[in-house]
Amino acid sequence: MAGVVGGLMDDEFKVEFAETFSTEKCLPNPSRPSRSSITSQSLIMLGWFVLILVQGYMLRLRGVLMGKMYPKIERDRIR
Repeated sequence: MAGVVGGLMDDEFKVEFAETFSTEKCLPNPSRPSRSSITSQSLIMLGWFVLILVQGYMLRLRGVLMGKMYPKIERDRIR
């Protein structure tokens, strides 16, 4: 596609830029995170990890409790 468009344009339409570009302003200036932010983020991730592990056991416990409260429905469910 670029070849077709380039073939249609004459040399007089070509423009050259003499300006140089730098990405120095856009690059981040990293710094070490504070100990309190590392601690809080670690605690949040640990909490999510524990919740993920415990979720399966809580669902089992819910099934057992509902089986005790509604034994007829539990018998029908098992059959």
